[in-house]
Amino acid sequence: MESEESAQRRVKGRSLVAFAKMRNIEIEKDYTEISANERHFVRFFEADNMNRSQYDNVPLYDKDAVRLLPCSGVSDFVHASKVITSGGEGGYYIIAQTPLVNPSKPRIDTQYNWLRMLWEFNVYVAVCLVNLGHESECDYYFNRSRGETYRVNNFEITTLDVGTDVNWCWTYYRLKISRKEGKKRYERVIQLVVCRNWTDDPRFSPMNYKDLSDLLNFVWSLENDSASQRRAQHGSVGERSVLHPTLVHSRAGMNRAGTYVAASIFGRRMSGKHTRTLSLNRVVKVCRSLRSARYDILNRRSQFLLLLETILELAVRSGVVNEKDVSRARDVLRRVRDEIGKTRAKAGPSRNWMNLRDAESGKILWQSTEDLANPNFEHKAKIPKNILKCKSVSREINFTSERKIEKFRLEQRVFLNNRAIEEWYFDFGFVIPQSTNTWQTLIEAAPEGQMLPASLLSGNIVIETSFFDDDFLVSTSRVRLYYE
Repeated sequence: MESEESAQRRVKGRSLVAFAKMRNIEIEKDYTEISANERHFVRFFEADNMNRSQYDNVPLYDKDAVRLLPCSGVSDFVHASKVITSGGEGGYYIIAQTPLVNPSKPRIDTQYNWLRMLWEFNVYVAVCLVNLGHESECDYYFNRSRGETYRVNNFEITTLDVGTDVNWCWTYYRLKISRKEGKKRYERVIQLVVCRNWTDDPRFSPMNYKDLSDLLNFVWSLENDSASQRRAQHGSVGERSVLHPTLVHSRAGMNRAGTYVAASIFGRRMSGKHTRTLSLNRVVKVCRSLRSARYDILNRRSQFLLLLETILELAVRSGVVNEKDVSRARDVLRRVRDEIGKTRAKAGPSRNWMNLRDAESGKILWQSTEDLANPNFEHKAKIPKNILKCKSVSREINFTSERKIEKFRLEQRVFLNNRAIEEWYFDFGFVIPQSTNTWQTLIEAAPEGQMLPASLLSGNIVIETSFFDDDFLVSTSRVRLYYE
């Protein structure tokens, strides 16, 4: 009787080399998929790069970061990210933090690197979404007066023209930037739009979708005019061979800049017939791609709502939909915005107690159990005048919140004789509902030569504190200080 053949013999043999090669391909594929979602901050933490940034807690991803050309004795770091849309139909952008102009130590002036970025990356159109001239946001890096010249190292920026839109929402500057290289000086014209009414300051009205849509259309016209001029000068082939990004900068390069760029990408696609349908999934996809390029961008609900409202407005203007089609969606967004406002208004914290300590010795210099957060009247606080001799003061606030607060933060403005002289920004973060919390912050004193005597300060200093949940203003309180 014939022996039955082993089943194992019928298994086709496989080359070990082929097996190993296939395995390596699978490993490389897995690695590529994993590493595609990784984000690193190595350069942000190198040398003094953190001091070349507006904030220590807003890092810059290595991937997609703008890197300047090597220059002897000068850093190649600038807090900016590149955003290139698929096929280029949505535009090419650089999202950046505002430059540090004459900052206080340890921050480092970044004007020169800022101008190098404009020059090296062939920027012809820039959009500024901060209050230029306001020291807490961004000082001027050019001269506002027509015909005047501003100089930084081997750069010169001459203001050729100044204009303002009919609604006073933004100011247009036509700037000639020139750079000396050896014995020659090269120049080009940059068109800058400064949006004045998009601010986080609670004393001003927030940006609305119609104004943002008008701003986008105006900037698109500048981009198209600039491209036409370059084509006339260099030809269509030469124009396409070099990318010309639109620079968009806000204070942190996160929310205002992110909202603008996302809306611009959608608007350009709709006007270019690349997108003729509205889809929330498309919006999420664009926002996700922006967040992969820039840390924590578009992290505020109010800005996301503004983005959705603006996309609807642009869709109507582009003829993708008519006003009747979007009326229901606009009502939904309006109700969501109102509901967020009502919920946050109820979420205001109550202050249980507060104290001020000498940060070096830990000695309590002043304490109070009065709820100084009450916005209904101006409070008075009597502070020992020896607190002005402390190099730094530790402030502890104990507060209770009945409701959840997503991103609790406060902004403080110090007024001397009704003139703002200082601004402070503090972030607490998430607040658990029905919780009592203690928040400690450190306040550094001004340099000794800049400190005013207690006799001039007493009764003339008012501290205005604005409490926020994310960018929603919960309440504002004012405390007048008396030094005894």
